Amino acid sequence: MASIRDVTSVTARTLDFLAGLCLNLSMSRIIEKTLNALPTILNQGLETVNYGAHLKTLCHSVLNIDSKYDEEQYIKNEIKYLKEKLNQPDVTSNCLRESLLCCLFCHILSYDVSFSFIHAIKLIQGSIVDKTIGYVLVRCFLNENHELVVLLINSIQKDIKSSNVLEVRLGLIAACSLINTEMIPAVLPLVVDRLNHPKVFIRKKALACLYRFLVISPNSVQHIEDKFRHALTDKDLGVVWSALYLFYHLIQKNAEPYKDLVDSLIHIQGQVINRQIVSEYDYKHIPAPWLQILILKILALLGQGDHETSRKIYPVLAETLQKCETNQEISFAIVDECIITIATVAAQTELLEDATKLVGKFLKSTSKNLQYLGLCSLTKLTILQKSCAAAHQMSIIGCLEDTDNTIKLKTFDLLGVMTNSNNVKVICTRMLSFLTDNTDQSVQETIATKMVDLMIEFSPQMEWFIEVIISTLEILNTRLGNKFVNQIQHKIKRDVSQRADGKETVINLFLAVLQTECKPLPDPVVKVASWVLGEYYKNTTGSSSTHRSADQLTQLLVRHYCQPIGDMTRFYILSAVIKLLPSCHDHEALLTEFNNYHAMCRIENITASLIQKFKELQLLISNKELIKKTSSDITRDTMDFTMSFLDEFVCEALENGAKPYLPGYLRKSQPPVLEETKSLFAGLKMEAYRSDYSALSSSPPASGQAGQTSHAGQDGLWVSRSPVGSSGSGASTAPSNIRDVSVDKT
Repeated sequence: MASIRDVTSVTARTLDFLAGLCLNLSMSRIIEKTLNALPTILNQGLETVNYGAHLKTLCHSVLNIDSKYDEEQYIKNEIKYLKEKLNQPDVTSNCLRESLLCCLFCHILSYDVSFSFIHAIKLIQGSIVDKTIGYVLVRCFLNENHELVVLLINSIQKDIKSSNVLEVRLGLIAACSLINTEMIPAVLPLVVDRLNHPKVFIRKKALACLYRFLVISPNSVQHIEDKFRHALTDKDLGVVWSALYLFYHLIQKNAEPYKDLVDSLIHIQGQVINRQIVSEYDYKHIPAPWLQILILKILALLGQGDHETSRKIYPVLAETLQKCETNQEISFAIVDECIITIATVAAQTELLEDATKLVGKFLKSTSKNLQYLGLCSLTKLTILQKSCAAAHQMSIIGCLEDTDNTIKLKTFDLLGVMTNSNNVKVICTRMLSFLTDNTDQSVQETIATKMVDLMIEFSPQMEWFIEVIISTLEILNTRLGNKFVNQIQHKIKRDVSQRADGKETVINLFLAVLQTECKPLPDPVVKVASWVLGEYYKNTTGSSSTHRSADQLTQLLVRHYCQPIGDMTRFYILSAVIKLLPSCHDHEALLTEFNNYHAMCRIENITASLIQKFKELQLLISNKELIKKTSSDITRDTMDFTMSFLDEFVCEALENGAKPYLPGYLRKSQPPVLEETKSLFAGLKMEAYRSDYSALSSSPPASGQAGQTSHAGQDGLWVSRSPVGSSGSGASTAPSNIRDVSVDKT
C-alpha cells in the first residue's frame, strides 16, 4: 500500500507535468520524453494506486492533432465521456481521481469542465489521498470569488480543527487560496489558534494564512498584532521568518507604530550573522542570507528619516558588512542590500567609506550582473557623498568601454550623479560619442534626455552648449529631437539675459548653422534657429545695413521652408519671418516666393494652422502701416494677460451698444435666456412630457371640453384625451392613444 507522502508527491508531479505540457505543446521532443516517463512517475511507489493510462492517451492524442477544429471536436467528445463517467453511481476512487485529472488537463486548455467542480469538492470528503488531490484540484478550478467556494467552508474548518497534522496543513493551504474577505471571520479564530500548534510547519502555515488575510483585508487582523509580535519570539527561526513578512507588509504602509521592533530586529540579525542559528538555513556557507536581506529591508524602512533609530542601526550594518567579505554571489546580494539601507538611513561617514570599499569588488568582478549591481550601489552612495566615486575612477572608465549597453547606460547614470561644472564637458562628450555609435531609439532617448538635462544645469559656456546641442539634435530623429526644443529655448533665453553680447553671439551661431548647404538640417535645429532669429535679431542692430541683412535672412529662412520638413517647423519659420518684416524692404518678393512654394503643394497637404499663419503674413505685407504698428509688440518678452491691446476695440463696441463683459460667477446668476427671446416661446413645453399624469395638476382649463379629461402641464400646456369608447365630431373622434395638444395663450 502506498504511503501518504508518496501519493502527495506523485500528485504534485502529475499536476506539474500537466501544466508544463499545456504550456509547451510545441516542444514535441520534451513532451515525448515526458510522456514516455509518465508511467514511471505515476506508478513509482504506488503499486496499488494504478491510474494514469487514460490521461496518457489523452495527452498523446491532443499532441498529435493537427488543427484547432479537430482538437475542439476531440476534447468535446472527451468531456462528454468524462461527464458520463463521473455521473456513474459506482465509480471507483481511482477512476474518479483519473477522470478529474483529465478534466484538469482540459481545463488548462481553456475548455469548460465546470461539471467536474462539484466532484472535486466531494473528493475532499474522502481519505487523506482523496483529500490531498481534491484540494489541489479545487485550487486549480476555483478562485476565491467563485460561487462554489462557500461549499468548502465546513471542510476547511473541519480540517483546520483536525488532530491530523496533514489535514490541518491542507486546510491552512486551502484557506490561503480560497478564502475571500467575507469568509475570513469564519476561519480566522481557528487559524489564530494554530499559532500555538506544537508542529513548526503548522505554525508557519498559519502565519502564511494570516499574511494572506492581511493583504486582502487589513482591518480583519488588526486586533491580533500582538500574536504577530509573539511569533517573533518563537524558538524556531522559520516561524520568526514568516512573522517578519507580516511586519514588512505592515511597516511598508506605516512604520511609526513599529519603531519599538528595532531592538528585536537587531538582535535577530546579530544571531544570524554570528551563526547562532541551525545550519539548515545556510546557503553556500552564508547563514540565512534571505532572512538577512529581509531584516535589512525592514531596518531601512524603520530608520528612514529618523536619526535616533539610525544610530541604533549603524553597528549591525557595520558588522554585517564585515561578515560579508567572501566572494560568494549571495554575499554580494547582502552587501548590496546593506548599501541600500545605508543610503536610506542617515548614514555615518565611516559606513559610507566601508561600503565604498566593498563596491570595488562588484566593479572588478567578471560577472556582468555584479558589475551592474556595483554601479547601482555606487550611484546611491555618490548621491550621499560625491567623493565616493573618486576611488573607482579607473573601474568606471572601464565600464564605459564595456560592450554591454546595459553596463554603459548604468555607468552614464553614475556619471550624471558625478557631473559638475568642471567635468560636464568631458562627460557630455562621452555621451555624445555613445549616441553617435548607437542606433537603438530607446537607448538614444535615455542618453539624450540625461545629456540635455546635464548641459542645461551645468553648461559653463553658451557657445559650447549650442555647439553640442546642435550635434545632439542632428543625431536624434525628429520625434526625439522635438522633445527638447522647449528646454533648449529656455536655456538660451536664460544665457542671453546674463550676457551683454548674448543676442549677437547666439544669432551668429545659428546663422552659421542655417547657412550650411551640405545636407538638410533636422527639424528641431531649424525650429530653434528660426525662434532665435525671430526673437533676437531686431534688437541687435539698427543701421541701414540691417534691412539688407534682414532680407537675406528671410531668403535663408524661405530656402529652409521649401525643404522637406514638418508643418510645425514651417510654422516656426513663418513666425520668424513675421517678426523680421519690420526690418525687411522687399516684402513683395518674399510673398512671391512663399506663393510659388504653396502653388507647387496640394492644399490638402497643408495644415490649417500653417494656412492661418500664412494668411497673417499676407495681411501684414499688404498693409505697411500695420507692420509698423505691430513691430513694437513683436519682441515683447512678457505676456499681457490683461489684454490691454483690446481696450480700443472694447470701448468702441460699448459705445455702439454692446453689453459689458460679465465674469463667470455673475453669469451663472443671470437667467439663461433673454426676456425677448423667452417671450417667443411662452406657453411651449420644451422638455419631454412626464409619463406619470398623476403628478400633473388635475384642474381643467377654462376652455376644457365636456367628456374629456384634461391635465395641466408646465408652461401653460394642456393635454386633452378622449375617454375610451367615446365618440364625437372632429378631433374628438381620435383614438385614445393619440394626444391632442393645445396651447393656452393666456
